Amino acid sequence: MKTIDLSATIRKEKGTGNARRMRNKSLIPAILYGGNNGGLHLTVAENEFLNIYSKLKRKNVFFNLKLEGNEKRTTVIKEIQLDSVSQKVLHIDFFELSENRKFKSKVPIDIEGLAEGVKAGGILEIFCLKLL
Repeated sequence: MKTIDLSATIRKEKGTGNARRMRNKSLIPAILYGGNNGGLHLTVAENEFLNIYSKLKRKNVFFNLKLEGNEKRTTVIKEIQLDSVSQKVLHIDFFELSENRKFKSKVPIDIEGLAEGVKAGGILEIFCLKLL
């Protein structure tokens, strides 16, 4: 599966006031979960993220977060927090993927076409299976 590169910067500042100042500079506060340290605080450039995210057909894709020193972390977006009025991105939660850790995700399945049985008057039943 293709991964999308996204630049991120590690941040030391935390809290509402600092997050507001970052947003005023067109930066999105973010956090990376799933690592050994409990959560790595990041910032992502708003224009870079929106440019990539708005073009995605599917929203559950892998991101390679590029950190300082050419360090890359393979992640997925766990949650995006939006302003309820402006719909502006307020915060992003990333989850780091690892071969040693289980990860649950919803995968959309698009059914195309019409089954021959349905064309003949039958009913199509779709069951969701839980794998693993």
